[in-house]
Parts: sequence; structure tokens; C-alpha cells
Amino acid sequence: MFYATTAGGLKCFDPLYYMVNPRMCYTVQFLDKVDTSPVRDRAAPSTDMANLVQRKMGEALGYGCTMLTRKDKYLMLAGNDGIVRTDNKSASAAAAAGKKKKSAEKNN
Repeated sequence: MFYATTAGGLKCFDPLYYMVNPRMCYTVQFLDKVDTSPVRDRAAPSTDMANLVQRKMGEALGYGCTMLTRKDKYLMLAGNDGIVRTDNKSASAAAAAGKKKKSAEKNN
């Protein structure tokens, strides 16, 4: 099975991976509605609801839960821990420079 997207690296190969997929037939299955009232009533956090929806989608696709964490998955797929680190000073300076440029363009 070839997956049609890549986590990191050369995105130009995505169409190739899509085309070499041996099963080009797809079926659509509509799942049962999920009761979101606990989130609306602030009785449950939205992350629990997201986990429930992901679990139901995984079950419908035939996937099972693993003990892998988000960090483990990023390390396998993209080769990093999934956190983008920035230097606050340089990020703030870049944002300020962008604002100055936009205001200068408006004045012209």
C-alpha cells in the first residue's frame, strides 16, 4: 500500500505514490452522528470529543489504537519532534519589520 502523501521531504512524489496504489476503488461510509452536547455544555473538554471522533473514524477504517505518542509519530514520519522552535527576539523583529513595510505601502 502506498500512501498518497508524504510527511516531509519531496512533495513532488505524492502523485506518483497515488498512482502506484494497487486499489483505485473507493467506498464512502457515513458514520453515526456524535453527540456534541457535553462540549457545548462545558461538561467535557473539546480534546476528549476530538479523540472520540478520531477513535470512531479509526474503528470504521479498521485501525486500532497504539501506544505511540504524537512525538513518536512525528519522529517516524518527519524526522523531528513536531515542535517548531523560534527565537522570540528574531520572530518579534521580523513581525515588526513586516508591519512597518505594510504601513509604508499603505501610505504610498
